[in-house]
Amino acid sequence: MAKKEFLPGTSSFTRHLVRIYRYAKDNPWSLVGLVEETGIKGKKAFTNYDELWEILNNPQKGKPQTNERPKARY
Repeated sequence: MAKKEFLPGTSSFTRHLVRIYRYAKDNPWSLVGLVEETGIKGKKAFTNYDELWEILNNPQKGKPQTNERPKARY
């Protein structure tokens, strides 16, 4: 098997913030929550383990989040 090489300073990992709001003690696969990918605007909701897995394994291709404030209109 060929070894995968990466360019210096690049990474194949993404960071996520996962918020779990509800789960069943007797069924840990039953989850409800939100996922945010760091640096990307927007959130994705999940209602079970399979949806959470799909979100985490298919990162968003959205707009990068900036810290710029909107300009006031006069």
